[in-house]
Amino acid sequence: MMLNAGCLRCGRLLVSMTSGLRCANYFSKRGTFPECEGAWCPSCYTVALEDDVFPIKRAVSLEDEDAVVDAKDNERFVVARAGDHLMVQFQCDVCHFRNIQRRSPEPGSIWD
Repeated sequence: MMLNAGCLRCGRLLVSMTSGLRCANYFSKRGTFPECEGAWCPSCYTVALEDDVFPIKRAVSLEDEDAVVDAKDNERFVVARAGDHLMVQFQCDVCHFRNIQRRSPEPGSIWD
């Protein structure tokens, strides 16, 4: 079992299970789908805010509900942390798509 993986976004080598974020299907095949090779640096796996209508939690001050507690808390629920996949089972966007549609997304398709 090889622990080295390259980040799918920037290409940086992730040398341990705790140095980045990996899909739960990284080492295993699911049904007819091949092994997922999804691995990212923590700062490379982010939520696309401009098109996303799904609500994202924000850290707020107890005194003023609109005030953010700390500047780095702005990214608290938007950017991954190294080893997040070890606390909760994380599946990448492609694996989620496969779970719901029962097929792989087609590259270049506006519907996928």
